[in-house]
Amino acid sequence: MIRGWGAALPDQVVTNDDLAKTMNTTDQWIPRANRHRRTAHRRTTASLSVEAGRQAIERAGVDLASIDALVLATTTPDQTVPGTSATVQHQLGLRCGAFDVNAACSGFTYGLIVAHGLLAVGAQRALVIGTDTLSRITDWTDRGTAILFADGSGAVVLDAVDGPASSSAGTSTPTGRS
Repeated sequence: MIRGWGAALPDQVVTNDDLAKTMNTTDQWIPRANRHRRTAHRRTTASLSVEAGRQAIERAGVDLASIDALVLATTTPDQTVPGTSATVQHQLGLRCGAFDVNAACSGFTYGLIVAHGLLAVGAQRALVIGTDTLSRITDWTDRGTAILFADGSGAVVLDAVDGPASSSAGTSTPTGRS
């Protein structure tokens, strides 16, 4: 069950008109769904993650000691070793296990899947954060990619709950956890 959520977006906005100044494109060429994107500029993956994670924890109204795992989904870690999740864990004041998951665009979904598995085998609460600072690795002269990528973070606090879960056949079976 989602107990709380949080989000963090950088302040710097890059509009389609801004991109048209640096590459061969126009606001009309870029799909209307992408009017602008946010870039971290001087923010890190960890700082965005901490902001979103803190909001999720505050909205959930839970004690830090009750969080059993931190899963950080990112394609843009601040460094290779240790994982950025260790920095986030420390800055949030958590004492749980923490690790990074790198699955690009589907990373947050995989983070949820991993957290669900942890809850299914006995963990009571998990913090899942998805953060990317793709502006650091985007080629801002490539109109095929620069118009798509941006920076941001989202987080959820998940709680284990007892109860039935639907099987693939559509019937309800007790699993003990879902």
